[in-house]
Amino acid sequence: PGLEAYRLVSLSEWAGESEIHVRDLTAQKTVRYKVGDTVAGGVIVQVDYRPMPTPGRENVLSGSRVILRIGNEYWAIERGGTFAQRHKLKPEQLPPGIAQF
Repeated sequence: PGLEAYRLVSLSEWAGESEIHVRDLTAQKTVRYKVGDTVAGGVIVQVDYRPMPTPGRENVLSGSRVILRIGNEYWAIERGGTFAQRHKLKPEQLPPGIAQF
C-alpha cells in the first residue's frame, strides 16, 4: 500500500512522552510510534501541539501534527490526515528547538 493507507489517528502524551498512533487502513491495525522512530521514509522529530492553519483549509485551525525529517527537509502530517497528505514545512513554520535534531 501507498502512503494514503496510513492515517495519523492520535497524538497523545503519556507520562510526559508523546505517542504517535498510526492506523494501517489496509491491515486494519494501529501501530504506536514515538519521537526518534523511523516511519514513511523519515524520522519523527517532534509532535507539535501549536494551533496552526490546516493546509488547504487555512481558515480551519489544526491543533496538532507530527513532524518528520526526511533528508534535510521537515514535513508535517496533521492529526487525522494520511501520510500522503504530508506537507513540507518552511523554516518559519518549524517549532522552537527543532533545529537540535
